[in-house]
Amino acid sequence: MAENLFIPGGNKEEKYKSLLPQLEALLDSEAGFIANAANFSAALHLAFGHLWTGFYMVKDGELVLGPFQGPIACTRIGYGKGVCGTAWKEGRTITVHDVNEFPGHIACSSLSRSEIVVPVFRCGVHENASEAGFIANAANFSAALHLAFGHLWTGFYMVKDGELVLGPFQGPIACTRIGYGKGVCGTAWKEGRTITVHDVNEFPGHIACSSLSRSEIVVPVFRCGVHENASEAEIIAVLDIDSASVGTFDETDKKFLEKICSLLA
Repeated sequence: MAENLFIPGGNKEEKYKSLLPQLEALLDSEAGFIANAANFSAALHLAFGHLWTGFYMVKDGELVLGPFQGPIACTRIGYGKGVCGTAWKEGRTITVHDVNEFPGHIACSSLSRSEIVVPVFRCGVHENASEAGFIANAANFSAALHLAFGHLWTGFYMVKDGELVLGPFQGPIACTRIGYGKGVCGTAWKEGRTITVHDVNEFPGHIACSSLSRSEIVVPVFRCGVHENASEAEIIAVLDIDSASVGTFDETDKKFLEKICSLLA
């Protein structure tokens, strides 16, 4: 990547837009966090020329210095201490206009005047780290989708001990457990793909949790979002939506529901 990194002139936004696809390409060939953090630090440092650019890694209850570019730095930072420790504790990005105005700022370098710290989550940045619990988010997602579209049933089944177990939902009472490969939900889980059923009466082995259901869509939820290769990804739940009408769901539903499910995990 070093000899191929292209950094255009222009404003900050243009530089980020150019840099992002180059960093994504780097991830395609390297899975190691340390290696990627080292190159990300170098790329950002070269692109913007800041005083210091680097990573601290969570280890044994504190932040430990990782790959970086710039002058020597603090080797360890406590939970909730300084800007880094506070960003870790609060689970959010913190931007500091003037470090001298930040209570408890840790001056690893007297030359530092402003700072930004961005938490790195295990499966990517979460929109709301304080509500990262799957159950809480699945409950709200079910309610939002149900309110928006008014389908018969909207909810989640979670993978547990080799079967699908009923999770948060909106609508009438439902089957509590579904086996691997059974019905539309179990089949979507087994095949690792979204299944859209035009008429449930034509789906072999359909499980009629409600006689009112006429069409259905089931979307797998992968542990780290929608995976390019489903056979290599872990499915932790499925989103199941039932309609009282035949032919309700199409490619538009599939496209956006997959995006929604990628936000959950």
